[in-house]
Amino acid sequence: MNLSWVTDPAPMQVYQTIRDQRFNQSPINISYSIPNIPTGSYTVRLHFAQIFFSQVGDEKFDIYVNGSLVSGGFDILNVTGGQQNTAYIASFTNVSPVSGAISVELRPLLGNSGWYNASICGIEIVKP
Repeated sequence: MNLSWVTDPAPMQVYQTIRDQRFNQSPINISYSIPNIPTGSYTVRLHFAQIFFSQVGDEKFDIYVNGSLVSGGFDILNVTGGQQNTAYIASFTNVSPVSGAISVELRPLLGNSGWYNASICGIEIVKP
């Protein structure tokens, strides 16, 4: 696993497995709600590595944090220069919990040959 694209990476094991919705005929969102977060401002760090697909454009999805679109058409291979098995962290700052929780949702996009996949390796909530 190549960690050269990230600062302060998670442990190597985080990037060696993914949660995904591969091979589905209809879109299935990946959703998380992290509860019991005290009031304040946080940074949400989403950890990614493309360990399955090998071509830019094979996997595209939108990223939502607390119901707001924070990254549209996200493609892990695109942001890592087409390098498979390369860690990447998408960071979103000034995120406040809603009703004591921070939610993250990945929504696959519709492509020319069907629904794209969505995948993630890990989620980190950091108090700056």
